[in-house]
Amino acid sequence: MITDAIFDLDDTLCDFSTARERGVAHAFETLPVEYRSAAYDLWNKIEPTLFEVFATREISRDDYRWLRFHLVLSEMGLVPGEASEERWLVASMNDSFMSEINDAIEPMAGASECLTALVDRGIKCHVLTNGPSDSQRRRLSRLGFVPFLDNVFVSEELGAFKPDPAVFAATVDRIGRPPNQILVVGDDLNRDILPARKAGLHAVHFAPAGSSYRPSIRRLSEVEDEIASLK
Repeated sequence: MITDAIFDLDDTLCDFSTARERGVAHAFETLPVEYRSAAYDLWNKIEPTLFEVFATREISRDDYRWLRFHLVLSEMGLVPGEASEERWLVASMNDSFMSEINDAIEPMAGASECLTALVDRGIKCHVLTNGPSDSQRRRLSRLGFVPFLDNVFVSEELGAFKPDPAVFAATVDRIGRPPNQILVVGDDLNRDILPARKAGLHAVHFAPAGSSYRPSIRRLSEVEDEIASLK
């Protein structure tokens, strides 16, 4: 019997990808038009690698946020001559980006209805999300999901990032129920689903565009049916 559901946040309960695209575009609006496309392409090469370095705790949260814009400007030869000017420019870009991904983000279709339905059935709901604590909690507050959740587990606070087995072990330990009573719902097979199953939890792949993995769902409204099938 499933007693608890753990949801990934980004691109599961909320449309992070769309907000990210808007955020990067807005961040680089401070640059001349002719540089924006190249800056966007560089960001998409640099930022994912930097995030992994942050996730392994080789750099701090502040360094990660600084470098993801500084390195783009540096590679394009757009670093201002004065250090104070660069600090201002990077801070401005970061603020624009953070505003979009945290304050203007939208819930995934059916997210609130899914959480409401599960809570009404007595299922405890939790979030397990990778990322900086301040940003993830700010995003959750904006989305209005906090009242539905018994626990919010953020990787930075746990000291390890998905797919590290320690993340799932710590989460299960804090929930206080056996792994086989817990269902994980997430969009990333390698970070959410496969490590969850390896840890003994049930897991369903949330894939709106479809997935060859089983079990998978296209809509969050299907989570209830998935839980019913596991009784």
